[in-house]
Amino acid sequence: MKRSKKRLVRLLLTIVFWVSLLVLVFAFSPSGFFVPLFFLLAFLAVYFLLSLFLPVAFTLSIAILGFLLLRYFHMDNHLNLVLLLALTVSLGLYQSKG
Repeated sequence: MKRSKKRLVRLLLTIVFWVSLLVLVFAFSPSGFFVPLFFLLAFLAVYFLLSLFLPVAFTLSIAILGFLLLRYFHMDNHLNLVLLLALTVSLGLYQSKG
């Protein structure tokens, strides 16, 4: 019973963060204040969505946030993507061994 409560809370948080992210994207113009808020909401939405299905949700969420930040600063080339994937895989392996 306790496990299903945690899952329900994660599901509710996932819905709340995705709805708030959609409201932010469609209701406000991209100005200086809303950019960090967008990245925070995107990280939380992806984290709680992945935590419903995967045990390594934090590592994957950090990788997705890193890729979004690279895209925002126009540094999204193939080498950075490969390095980010390698870092994500190595962190995942490190966490699973420890």
